[in-house]
Amino acid sequence: MGGYAVKRNRWLVLFLFAAVLLAGGACAPQHHAGDDDIGPADDDDNDATPDDDDDLTPPDDDDSTPPDDDDSTPPDDDATPPDDDATPPDDDDSTPPSDDDTLPPSDDDTLPPSDDDTLPPSDDDLTPPDDDISPWGEMTSGTALALNNVWGTAASDVFAVGDEGTILHYDGASWSAMTSGTTFGLSDIWGAASTDVFAVGTDWNLIHDGIILHFDGSSWTSVTDQQYLAFYAVWGDSPDDVFVGGGSYGPWGDDDDTPTGAVVLRYDGASWSSSYAGAAGAPYEVLGLWGASGSDVYALADNGVILHYDGSGWGQQTIPDAYLGGLWGTGPSDIFAVGTNNGGQALIEHYDGSSWSPMSCPAALAMSRAWGDAHSDVYAVGGVLYAGWGFRGSILHYDGAVWSIVFDQALHALLMGVWGSSATDVFAVGTGGTILHYGG
Repeated sequence: MGGYAVKRNRWLVLFLFAAVLLAGGACAPQHHAGDDDIGPADDDDNDATPDDDDDLTPPDDDDSTPPDDDDSTPPDDDATPPDDDATPPDDDDSTPPSDDDTLPPSDDDTLPPSDDDTLPPSDDDLTPPDDDISPWGEMTSGTALALNNVWGTAASDVFAVGDEGTILHYDGASWSAMTSGTTFGLSDIWGAASTDVFAVGTDWNLIHDGIILHFDGSSWTSVTDQQYLAFYAVWGDSPDDVFVGGGSYGPWGDDDDTPTGAVVLRYDGASWSSSYAGAAGAPYEVLGLWGASGSDVYALADNGVILHYDGSGWGQQTIPDAYLGGLWGTGPSDIFAVGTNNGGQALIEHYDGSSWSPMSCPAALAMSRAWGDAHSDVYAVGGVLYAGWGFRGSILHYDGAVWSIVFDQALHALLMGVWGSSATDVFAVGTGGTILHYGG
């Protein structure tokens, strides 16, 4: 939309400029035509003008005699034009208008706007910026499938998960596909080390079937496959204390596919067990997880519900008019939750150890997830539908005082996940296989 508006305005400027030229050209000939009226009449005009009866008498011999040399001599000083005040304009004034003044406007001035001016933005307008325009550069992922989150242990050890069992790995030079052993859509990823990584997802094709994958440094294997469950989030405090959140569903066709309650599973290093099972009704699903420790864990559920585990049980509170899905913090009294309100505007809540409160942030954006390197260096990613042609991926940054937009480009993609190894090494992933990298 921005490129189209700029081109349209540029055409309007050219159109107005052409109108000025046309107006100038119409006036110029009239001005020059008036110059003849103020100049002295030449001899030919005097000879051809009838005067009195003498002029009608046939010429006598003397009159028919060709003019002598004196008659053809230019006028003497007495016949010279008036003084400087009455002299005709100089060459600059009397010269006929130049081509620039009299020629009609060129094709560039009169033709209707080109295709670039009237068509929707071209691919060039919708492609993400290069490094010369934005510090966020697009990386080659090797897939067109949606990537839903990203996590790693270092700048040269990064994992991304996505639809149809997609798992990618970055070694510091390039991204490559890993064999996941599943076609389930993978929603989230977290690990305790590069040889101890968990990924969770769901099969939506036939029945709601949740899966938890584990990577041991050499291969991915399924550690649990739960029928009638959908898994969306994973977070752990240690290799032997991992939480997975999602929702429970009835059999396919039984009360359609409406979730029946939110669930949280917990891994103790040996087996998985239920940690939270919501009653019928809201909250239906857990969408995000993060904790300051294994006894201080937060889970974001639908309808603005925030669950909190204190080591003995789960408490619940509700943020009105909210749909939160991304969660990150530096500690028990500094936690950020991101999402959107019911009106589709960006919503960021902050927890200071005693209560949640909304933060001022740019509107018209739906936020998916958050990650930070410090309280004064936090990112939130998401986007909006872009003018009917695709999506506009957006990244917000918090500097400890205000949230601001640091990336807002038409990518044909929504940004779904963000993670970094440091303040100068951050990755963001999204639909269409999009991977962005910030190198400081």
